[in-house]
Amino acid sequence: MNEMTKTIVFLGVAVMLAGAAYLTRPQVNRTTSSFVEERAPFYPDVNPDGVKGLEVTAYNKDKGELDSFSVKLQNGIWVIPSHNNYPADAADRLKKTAGAVLGLQKDTVASDGKDLHKEYGLIDPTDAAGDADSWATRVKLLDVNGNIVSDMLIGKDVPDKPDFKFVRIPDKDRVYQVKCAGLDLTTRFADWIDTDLITDSAMEFDKIVINDYKLEQKGNRVRINDKGVVTLTKDDKSKWNLEGVAEGEETDETKAGDLATSISDLKILGVRPKPAGLTPELNILEQQFVAESMISRGFFPTEDGRVVSNEGEVSFETKDGIRYTLRMGGVFLGRGGEVEAGKEGEKVVDADAPKDGADAKPADDAGSKTQENRFLLISVGFNEDRFPEPELPESLKETVAPASPPADAGPATPVTPAPPAEAAPAKPAEPAPEAPAAPPAEGANPVKNVAYQEPAPATTPPAQAAPPAEGVPPAQATPPAENVPAAEPAIDPEVQKKQEEELKARIEAQKKMDAEQDKTEYEQKKKERDRKIEEGRKKAKELEARYGQWFYVVSNESASKVRLTRADLVKKPEPKKEGEPAPGSTPAPGNEGPVGNPVPAPPATPAPANPAEAPK
Repeated sequence: MNEMTKTIVFLGVAVMLAGAAYLTRPQVNRTTSSFVEERAPFYPDVNPDGVKGLEVTAYNKDKGELDSFSVKLQNGIWVIPSHNNYPADAADRLKKTAGAVLGLQKDTVASDGKDLHKEYGLIDPTDAAGDADSWATRVKLLDVNGNIVSDMLIGKDVPDKPDFKFVRIPDKDRVYQVKCAGLDLTTRFADWIDTDLITDSAMEFDKIVINDYKLEQKGNRVRINDKGVVTLTKDDKSKWNLEGVAEGEETDETKAGDLATSISDLKILGVRPKPAGLTPELNILEQQFVAESMISRGFFPTEDGRVVSNEGEVSFETKDGIRYTLRMGGVFLGRGGEVEAGKEGEKVVDADAPKDGADAKPADDAGSKTQENRFLLISVGFNEDRFPEPELPESLKETVAPASPPADAGPATPVTPAPPAEAAPAKPAEPAPEAPAAPPAEGANPVKNVAYQEPAPATTPPAQAAPPAEGVPPAQATPPAENVPAAEPAIDPEVQKKQEEELKARIEAQKKMDAEQDKTEYEQKKKERDRKIEEGRKKAKELEARYGQWFYVVSNESASKVRLTRADLVKKPEPKKEGEPAPGSTPAPGNEGPVGNPVPAPPATPAPANPAEAPK
């Protein structure tokens, strides 16, 4: 074969290979319109702010069935229709999700052939059959009237292109490669609600009461095994105190603080609607109607229309007077959507019995493993007694009537005053005989420390001074006192009356000012009390509306941290070491210190030689 022939053969083979490649290529219609669509959004005319609803339908591998999750604005409230219309914290998340969905762009056309939808995982799940691995996730966005404004099918990941997925519009065959890096289509219940069961912080709690009892059922009868009530109160220094602590014991403040934290940390894993015959205050209106629903979750109606729970109650109050009561229902096993929204025929189990299955375990999240969960009922009230009326000041009180005589006292007998006794005429005193003056001591000043005396009245003749003793100089007259104030002149009665009236007026004016100030302070205190009561009632009513319609589900592990006993909250004193004296006792001299190393007694003080010198 010459060179020309070889060349012709090679060219023929190349043409054949090119033709075969063309015939076996993916059926992508690269028309002018496909290039125009690329890099264009799917729904360019939809505003994310106008989106008021979301529906996500996808296959749940854990449950082995199709799951549907939805959230929408209903009567001005965000709710989750797929979970019994439970209130959702959805406004911000929905806006973010809607923006991500509407921001998806047609990056590259992958195929126009319907036969490749299964390979790309783009089979519509709402009417799918066969292999569930080929089912897509269908996402719908709705407006305020429930109209569909966006509808897309999200398929498998594009090979060798991170963050890219195959996407198509329902009822259309064309498939696009779309970058979905910012798209988060979570259908987890916990991602769309406020999972905090209690919105108040543990720092706000100042009273916790644990009503520790357990229901024991024998046949058709239920007996309450009462184990007592545990009460914790917080003082002004934020210190927890356990009521009824015995001598030698004390409150374990660490465990008391952990209890308050455990209450505030309870997380919602799921919800169930309560029967219509049960009020938010847990009063039963139609006992026969609600009994089955209650008992199946570990709650039992009483003959007087109340509700008792399977595992006791925990009540606590906040500083603003809100009183919560948590009733601990039964334990049940479940996972994923079974925990979130429930399933047919779910029933409680004995929490203390061994669980079947190696994967039955406590958990704090509605994950793929079977877990122990506990039902809770919550009721809310307001304790108005925490805010007593302010005390009325004395200046604002009405005149108090005179005290009545004692009930057993007879009528008062008037007392007739006795006439004054006649004074006996004064008998003139006889002058006492003069005694000779004692001679002064040797060297003494005869006039020192002698008080000045007024002269006797003129009617009495002055006594003759005794002649001084021989050799003694005559006493000098006492000089008049210096700086003695002169007697004040008499005050004019009119001036005195005017001064008294002015003083009285000033006192009355001061009393009036004090009364006005007392009134202002009293009204401020009363207004503050009324404000606190109004706010407390309003908050209690809002919380009652939130909790009043639902059985709640929490993990049994977190619930067990709330169900404490008195023994859990008592701090036992440390045992006394051998040889250590009891607290508060004084060891005898010579016996102090560790065993084998006595401390010598202090030396005795020697007795003084002279008894008069003995220390007092």
